[in-house]
Amino acid sequence: MKDRGIFCIETGDWGRGLARNTGVQPALDLLAAVVEGVSCFRRDAATRAEFEHYLTQWTRSSSQPILYLCFHGLPAVICLEDGDLDLEGIAEVLAGKCEGRVIHFSSCETFKLDEERLRRFLRTTGALALGGYRKTVDWMESAAFELLFMSALCRAKRWDASGMNDVARRMTERHGETASRLQFRFYVNDAEVQPTKRNEASYAVDDIVKASYEGRVYEPCVIEGVNRRAGRTTYAVYFDVDQSVVPEMLPSQILGRSDLKPAHDVYGPGYAAGDVVRAVYDGVEFDPCFVDAVRYPGGKRRYDVFFDADQTLVQGLADSEILGHSTRTMTPRIAPKIASPRYQVGMHVVAMYRGERFDPCQILDAAVVRGRPRYTVYFDADQTHVMEVPEENILGVTQTPFVNS
Repeated sequence: MKDRGIFCIETGDWGRGLARNTGVQPALDLLAAVVEGVSCFRRDAATRAEFEHYLTQWTRSSSQPILYLCFHGLPAVICLEDGDLDLEGIAEVLAGKCEGRVIHFSSCETFKLDEERLRRFLRTTGALALGGYRKTVDWMESAAFELLFMSALCRAKRWDASGMNDVARRMTERHGETASRLQFRFYVNDAEVQPTKRNEASYAVDDIVKASYEGRVYEPCVIEGVNRRAGRTTYAVYFDVDQSVVPEMLPSQILGRSDLKPAHDVYGPGYAAGDVVRAVYDGVEFDPCFVDAVRYPGGKRRYDVFFDADQTLVQGLADSEILGHSTRTMTPRIAPKIASPRYQVGMHVVAMYRGERFDPCQILDAAVVRGRPRYTVYFDADQTHVMEVPEENILGVTQTPFVNS
């Protein structure tokens, strides 16, 4: 286990009194004793100056690529005696100095923020991977989990993005319930993965794969879309476990093809493009209609159907919404009318969610789903995003400044 050492920086006071010794040193001693060849060093840091000093010291050591930060935490920050330090402040100290290194935040709620800020931390520092928690965790349970996590890191067969994804897979398979309860997240830096050809996607639409999302491995998943922007490839991925779709996943999060068949697909006899059919939409039956295209997003058959009554095209109808073939004749067809989103990506808006009004929010994605505009919306109030928000829930553009951006 050459050069797999751990450098731990820990708060000088856990707030339990001078007589209590509840630091992580015993766990580090156990790791050094059990995992052959692993060295563990620990330093106390109470102030920002001490913390930044030891960060700099760590970047100069090649034998401890794992940084283990043990502090009290709040969303996006760690707590020091002379004030809180946010992720951007830490990234500034470590900028460009963390190639081939892994950083774990053993602090409550530090990862309770938008994923893009964590990805930005990875890009700024150049770190190989980043771990932490989204909630307040029990000290003993998290310490036991981290003992297993650090052991898995030290025993990784490969010290690259592929090796880190193997660690994520192993932790999910063996300790997934604990990781879920602690809301543990593990992010791998996509820049560590070098594609064989520039801009060439390794997977195609409808490929069945294994995928890593927020520190857990899911199988089977289905590639629903391949996106290429600014020289980078991302994937829209359908998760069979809850029939949800993540619109943009990095190549490093796709862990290979899967032999498992999605449980929720509806392959079998159906209708073909060009068929004239009867269809139901929003509880109303229409006859005749025309099957414009047949697609299989996420392993489920879906139809794009042209409605003769109002000459519109509705995308994504299910088998259950096609009632059978029609004997009627379609009228001469004009260009289909497809609704287009009123709000564009990047706009700052006011949005309703579950009966509550939020201001400001931001449009992260806009699309037409089943013939109607739907949005992925970032909510500044709690730094979360919600997918498939209907257009009627967008109340208009706002000038309210963002607090957490």
